[in-house]
Amino acid sequence: AALRAACEARDRATAELRRQQLNVEEAQAEACRLRTELAEAEAAREHQGKAVDAAATEAAAAAATASAAGVATSDSAGRETEREAEAEECRQQGNRAMREDDLHGALELYTKALEVEGAAPEERLKTLGNRAACFLALGEHSSAATDARAALALSHMSAKNHHRLGCALEAQGQTADALNAFYAARCFNADHPEICSAITRLEVLHPRSPAINEDEAPGSDGVATAREDCERFRLRANAAFKAGRLKEARKLYTRALSRAEEACGPSSCAVADAKARLLANRCLVALALDDFTDALRDAQGAVDAAPGWPKAHFRLGTVLLRKKQHVDAYASFKRASHLDPTNAELNAACRRARAVMLGEAEATEGEATNGEATEASPSPPTRSSTPETPVPESSGQGSLVEPKHALEQSDSALKLTIWLPEGAGPSDIDLQLSSSALRLRGVGLTLELLLPRRVRDEAATAAFSKRRGTLTLTMPIEEREGGVLV
Repeated sequence: AALRAACEARDRATAELRRQQLNVEEAQAEACRLRTELAEAEAAREHQGKAVDAAATEAAAAAATASAAGVATSDSAGRETEREAEAEECRQQGNRAMREDDLHGALELYTKALEVEGAAPEERLKTLGNRAACFLALGEHSSAATDARAALALSHMSAKNHHRLGCALEAQGQTADALNAFYAARCFNADHPEICSAITRLEVLHPRSPAINEDEAPGSDGVATAREDCERFRLRANAAFKAGRLKEARKLYTRALSRAEEACGPSSCAVADAKARLLANRCLVALALDDFTDALRDAQGAVDAAPGWPKAHFRLGTVLLRKKQHVDAYASFKRASHLDPTNAELNAACRRARAVMLGEAEATEGEATNGEATEASPSPPTRSSTPETPVPESSGQGSLVEPKHALEQSDSALKLTIWLPEGAGPSDIDLQLSSSALRLRGVGLTLELLLPRRVRDEAATAAFSKRRGTLTLTMPIEEREGGVLV
């Protein structure tokens, strides 16, 4: 029994020992596994650290590159702005020298402005025109003609530079070419006395073809006659529009268009501009006749012929606004505003179209605008491209009264204040302004004024006071051609 008990105790001890040995082996295996995982974790961390370091280095390099590029761009933009400011400052100094009759000093400053690299084309255009005027004053007519031609190459829609070229050519004895230059100047400013007197003076040396009757066929003896016919039809159309003979005006504009290509040459850029002006004028006639289909076709044709002319886009926007296509109208006014961002009327028309498009038309009633009704006060970059007198009022309206008004005159502007009836606003009246006259219709009112001084109608501004019920127009006085430096 004792031996059996000892054997059992030995077996139990052996089994316990075996169990403990198995536990040790399991612990050793677990320790090995943990060491392996630790090593893998260390390797992964090291790899991630290297990736982070690489990413950080790459990001730092990209930031440095972007910073350097930004500095370079900023420096470039700064240099460009500095160059433009330098060119403008030289031109302004030249203008002051011209006003003080220091012609040689002005010439030197204009030349310095033109030598500035990277100046904006608009700035170069102004400086070339001013230097041409300076050369004319100095009697250096060949140089004046060269500068005038260079300015016209940048923008040929300038009566001043055509006039300067004509003066320079006439002084050199090139009277036929000078007459053509004056004709071109008249296309952009038909009423200027110096241009008209120059044409009258030179037509004695180069007589025009005999005047044609209204129903007479246009001449057919070459480009010169075609140019005369086109210009004559245009002027007669303007006169018919001023007299309220709308159908006759449309017919004459159509006849002028038929002669425009012969007058300007089939491949000349001048033909596109001539067509654009005539189409814009005929569009205005169609609007007056409430013929929106023809008005839209002519306005689109003007845009296609001269896409860089703000007036064409303004015309298209006016037609679209009348057709209640407010989104398209806003887009057209916006394009016109981008082409001529300093034109207050274009900006006002753009704001009004946007307000109408958003259903907030009343938001613009208190704004200072230049002609609240866009179709009533177009914004011509060149006044002669639009008939300047409004369409006469249709018959059948009741009796009209003249509103209370006051006209003040200063050295630089005319200021007209008009008292409107209670509750009336700019949108209730039809106001049209030319360089020499003003006409107002609406809410039982009529007012026609001949202005005591010629004004720059394209630069006129208007402000409406809802509290006082007054409409105030400020009209800058037009200065003599060649006397104002741009």
